[in-house]
Amino acid sequence: EKYYEWKNDLDNVYHNDNEQRDNSDDGDSGSVTVEDVVVSEQELNDLFQDRMGLSSLFIDRENYEEAGVQLRKSIEEATFWLTNSLQQSSSHNHDEKGNHGRAAAATTDGRPRADFSSTRFNHWQPQIDRAHYLLYRTNAACCQWSTYFEDGDRLRRSLLHDVSPASSGEVVRMLHPFDALKFPCISLELASDIARSYARRALESVGVAEGEITSPKPNKVLPRRVVTANRQDSQQQLQRKIRIGYISPDFTSRHPLAFLMQHVFRHHDKSQFITNIYSVSSSKTDDGPEVQAIRESSDQFTYLSPSSMSPMEMYQRMMHDELDILVDL
Repeated sequence: EKYYEWKNDLDNVYHNDNEQRDNSDDGDSGSVTVEDVVVSEQELNDLFQDRMGLSSLFIDRENYEEAGVQLRKSIEEATFWLTNSLQQSSSHNHDEKGNHGRAAAATTDGRPRADFSSTRFNHWQPQIDRAHYLLYRTNAACCQWSTYFEDGDRLRRSLLHDVSPASSGEVVRMLHPFDALKFPCISLELASDIARSYARRALESVGVAEGEITSPKPNKVLPRRVVTANRQDSQQQLQRKIRIGYISPDFTSRHPLAFLMQHVFRHHDKSQFITNIYSVSSSKTDDGPEVQAIRESSDQFTYLSPSSMSPMEMYQRMMHDELDILVDL
């Protein structure tokens, strides 16, 4: 309840600050200032994290409208508090620097700034940028286009500084390659850079250095691999069933893949094929009809939990099944 108490005060200050800008020509300076609200940075961070967590719950329940409301509030509250904190700090040097301090704290129109990467609050920048990313993604999910171009521009600019240095000195970006491809505000050049960085980190997670992966040169033609069958093989070998594996993180009743594939596997010829399903998921509680149909129509349904298994352990688990074909869905 303490959060709500000072949050309401902060909301009043925020709206009062907007009114002051609107009425500045009339000489109305208002009576409420940010100094009237005592909020520590830790309290602000707690509320920010609470709103982010609440938005995640709304997203899980597919309530994207309310998730967007919480994300936008978290951004507005944080940027307002941080901007005013910078303005208060710069006021001590106002006589020496004139209006330079305020210009550094706010944008040219006096509104809360959006970039804190070069200030003492630079540790806030990744959190705010992630909120922008989730807001853009969430609004797209519910076709909320009223701030489409503005939010897209903020997301694109956030990728210029929303980074964390990896051990190799490489820039690590938060955006997933699939999102980078489908968001029109992201250029193909930047999307390619994001994909390369993502792939490099995925290889490193299984102990494979980028230099160990060789790709053919554009003008080099690799010899064709020829597979032959010996007609003199034993009858037992010829009658061996083909083992097919299907792997996906989307064998869940909440994803369209499960709905579309639920009746496919039962049509596999059981006399010719063995069907193994690998669900990359940490949850084993999904008993939706789609998942149940897939489980019953497969010869083996295996959970590969990212929370308890490394990529190498998942690989070894599938190798143990001696698959002939593995399909990535």
